[in-house]
Amino acid sequence: MTEDFESIVDLLIEGEEEEALHHLLMENNEEQITRAMGDSNKMNYLMKFEEYLDDHDIYIFDGWEEAQIITRPVIDTFWTTFYVRLGKNADLRGALRIKNDKEGQNTVRYKKNGDGSYTLIFKILKRYLDQIEHKSKEKAEQLADEKMGQLE
Repeated sequence: MTEDFESIVDLLIEGEEEEALHHLLMENNEEQITRAMGDSNKMNYLMKFEEYLDDHDIYIFDGWEEAQIITRPVIDTFWTTFYVRLGKNADLRGALRIKNDKEGQNTVRYKKNGDGSYTLIFKILKRYLDQIEHKSKEKAEQLADEKMGQLE
């Protein structure tokens, strides 16, 4: 199943939209993604990525609210890679916020598809995404401590 998604992404990047569409229509795409996301670690990184985008105000740019994750993230030792599809009217300046963040260590590549939409590949250091989780835990602990202080 993972190989299927990777081959579809490869086809999109190579400009073979019709062939990719054929593969996508073979089975319900959302159902495949849901099954592929069975790994809770990958789902966790998808949620961190969503918050990362939100923290960088990506959604103020046109078209980003309709961004679609194409496949599950690829999690390596230091990097996490996300494949995203944007509509043809999307403002790509939002991607520059990710690319220029954190000393320019993250990368974003994009390819314009035949239908005018874009396929983007985000490569983000895992530690930046893990910091989001750490901040959330600290905030939850702080709120719990404040609540306990009010009860005393």
